[in-house]
Amino acid sequence: MKKFSVLLLTASLIFSFAGCGSKAPDKEIDSPAPNSAEVDYSEDVLPLVGWDFQHFLDDYYDKKMVLDYREGEGESERYYLLKNGVEISAGEYIDSVRTFYDKETEYPVPVVKGIGGEHDYDKVVAELGKPYYEGPELTGTGDGEKEFDTAVFYVGHLRYMKIYFDRETKAVSRIACFSGEAPVYEEIGGIRVGDSLDQLKAAYQELYYSTVSYDPSRGEPKYNRLYYTPLEDSNRGVECLEFYLYDKKIVRITSSVDDTLEWRSYEDVFGQKDVFKEDNMIGHRGNIVYFYEDEAGSEQVLLKIENCATEEIDIDGDGVTEIIAYKAGKMRALDIYDYDQDTKTILHLDVCKTLGADWAGYKGNAANVKHEYKNCIDAGFREADGSYRTEVYSVKDNVLTDIGPDSQDMYQ
Repeated sequence: MKKFSVLLLTASLIFSFAGCGSKAPDKEIDSPAPNSAEVDYSEDVLPLVGWDFQHFLDDYYDKKMVLDYREGEGESERYYLLKNGVEISAGEYIDSVRTFYDKETEYPVPVVKGIGGEHDYDKVVAELGKPYYEGPELTGTGDGEKEFDTAVFYVGHLRYMKIYFDRETKAVSRIACFSGEAPVYEEIGGIRVGDSLDQLKAAYQELYYSTVSYDPSRGEPKYNRLYYTPLEDSNRGVECLEFYLYDKKIVRITSSVDDTLEWRSYEDVFGQKDVFKEDNMIGHRGNIVYFYEDEAGSEQVLLKIENCATEEIDIDGDGVTEIIAYKAGKMRALDIYDYDQDTKTILHLDVCKTLGADWAGYKGNAANVKHEYKNCIDAGFREADGSYRTEVYSVKDNVLTDIGPDSQDMYQ
């Protein structure tokens, strides 16, 4: 069983109204009540987690359903106990939703993901699968103190359910729903950490590649590739499994939720499609590798660039994407890589070395530059008096042409 992260445990499973009796709300909310015919308070409340607070007030809140309302120490802490046994805590967004099956309620308590007070541990596991974490928990204070057996389940879309089981009856007493970090798996769908890229491709036919940069400060295993596959058929809010690899071995498995399925699995470089980019840079050291798969499915390296950050741009407007490389070690230094279709060779242009410049940069990185100068190169030359003169160059077939000094006329 996995060790549950501190973040998820502190996401808060304090039951603010546990043990309290029915009473009138101690504070009114100035918000129009929604048409009661449009709100079904018996429906699953899990989707409420993550709602914008104003959305909640406009489309769900009805003061006639509120048994109690309180505010915490901070203005962003609001707690609602509804007459159907649902407790909602919210700041700017709804942080968590809880259901109580061990309390008397005026209206039936809704089930969550099909789970309610009639379920015991075995039935819950049969419905939701293996718990992400389980263990005892003491809730309440004084005479109201009670210990439960608990189990936390990941139920998709970065949401979790923490289920409290009565130790005597074994039945579900309470459920807390909240959002948290994506789960990390050792194994899922027959694929484990340590498996090869070939094994991953054999297991998932719908597999997409994404360039990813490793951040050592996160304390994660080193990786240089990310492959992901959708868990559901949806155009918005689709959850994906993510497989992080290093040296073509899986080092981490997790998930994410993407707004849209707009896959971009490859680059179009030098007129060749299906070129993948592998980022091995950490800080200013490492390399960028562009590779593709040949007809036999074997990977072939198209270009490897050391100690540079790169960008794919059609810099000369010929319809073919070139690569510009920002060199490490200097504040602004630039190389350009193009492809000669006649000789089938890669052309390399060191801008500073070619021009004798002290620095060079891609003008398209300036936000306010006019469109006609977007794909130009700036180059700076140190004068005898210590000042700098900046010239602007166009690029065609990796040849630089001076079009004049940098001026305000080039900016919007």
